[in-house]
Amino acid sequence: MDFNSDKYIDWLLKMVPYDWKPTEDNLKELNENLKKEPIFYPLEIVDKIVIHHAEIESGNRDYYAWFHRGIRGWSDVGYHFIIGNGVDHLSIDGEIEIGRELNIQGAHVKNHNNHTVGICLVGNMDNHKPTDKQMESLLNLLKKLFDRFSLSKESICGHRDFDGVTKSCPGKFIDIEEIKGML
Repeated sequence: MDFNSDKYIDWLLKMVPYDWKPTEDNLKELNENLKKEPIFYPLEIVDKIVIHHAEIESGNRDYYAWFHRGIRGWSDVGYHFIIGNGVDHLSIDGEIEIGRELNIQGAHVKNHNNHTVGICLVGNMDNHKPTDKQMESLLNLLKKLFDRFSLSKESICGHRDFDGVTKSCPGKFIDIEEIKGML
């Protein structure tokens, strides 16, 4: 993937509350991370579907892939799916973008990536609810994942539901039990 780092750095500095500055050392590390050959591990079983929010108001698969690879040093975007909200014309409201392939482990819940599928809703759900189109897409995607992996709605959880997670992800306006009730 060919990343436009200047555009993404500008986005990071303006839109993302992340403590990173384009110093000479940081830029060197960024470029080295983006050049690294990714290492992927197979996803052999799936027993949980984990819902996340981006914690920022805009973005898409490419932006998050650049951030996860370049800044965090991961092999690719951490999520299997990203559901857009249409903000800043970076995504289409309700559009589902494929992140990591479903046969590959994600990087979205520390110590649980080997048995989970990660879905990220673009936006900060600590500030507002997802859009109606995001919710419609999420529910449709969940049903397809249930069929593919022979799961039930009890397999759905939020990132915050795992031991050691201190953030509110997928945000205070996401009620996992309410989502289960909609299925």
